[in-house]
Amino acid sequence: TGSLDGTVCFWQIEVGSGPVPSPSHLRPCVHEAAHTAPVTAIAMLTGQVHDAGIQTALCASGAADQSVLIFDLHARTRLVSLLTPAAAPISALHLSLIPPYWPAAPADE
Repeated sequence: TGSLDGTVCFWQIEVGSGPVPSPSHLRPCVHEAAHTAPVTAIAMLTGQVHDAGIQTALCASGAADQSVLIFDLHARTRLVSLLTPAAAPISALHLSLIPPYWPAAPADE
């Protein structure tokens, strides 16, 4: 979740012995005032590339100050901070997992 004060919070769900996690298995991770402006967009990505042995869980947050933060959900830490050149607050984010050695964008024909 994102807040007006720039705080980003996510919950890591630990699977217990039952079929549904109980509230005691929810571990909040709060990054207070991570942004200097209200959070305006959140995107999540979980995925794996079996051939490369890659497994990831990421959260990206964007804010009204054009900043983007990316968090590692497993390590519960911020990976990177970016400042976009956009003139307006960030209104949408999208994360994709691209396997190693794949082109990042389609080739021009």
